[in-house]
Amino acid sequence: MSKDALGWRCKYAVVAPNTNTIVQPDMEASRPAGVTNHFGRIHVPNMRVTSDDEFVALVDAIGATLNDAVDRCMTCQPDYLVMGMSALMFWDGRAASEKRMQNLADYCGVGVSAGSFACEAALNTTSAKRIAVFLPIFRCQTRT
Repeated sequence: MSKDALGWRCKYAVVAPNTNTIVQPDMEASRPAGVTNHFGRIHVPNMRVTSDDEFVALVDAIGATLNDAVDRCMTCQPDYLVMGMSALMFWDGRAASEKRMQNLADYCGVGVSAGSFACEAALNTTSAKRIAVFLPIFRCQTRT
């Protein structure tokens, strides 16, 4: 992919629902030198989620406009796509999430990352028993 003056190490496309006000500032605040984040917002209404049916409706709404947000991000020729949400990346279990990640990678032509898979990779790569996880909602947690 193409590098630029600020993104000389890496350019990330990051997609998150437009109702999420935390992921973008957190990504910017933790951005190392030479890395740039390029946000695309997934358009969803500000939906009430107090039941399983309402959660399913939210997941469906996110899925319906995900590719539109990805398309907008891809115009900057990023090196990688970061999923700035968890709902779609856990929905329907591991096999469905892996398939969704692969479909997104095939669709946009770059690798795709999500928090759940990134945590697993960190644990497996380092052989660590615990890692720190930076999450917009919970800030910092550890897993044993």
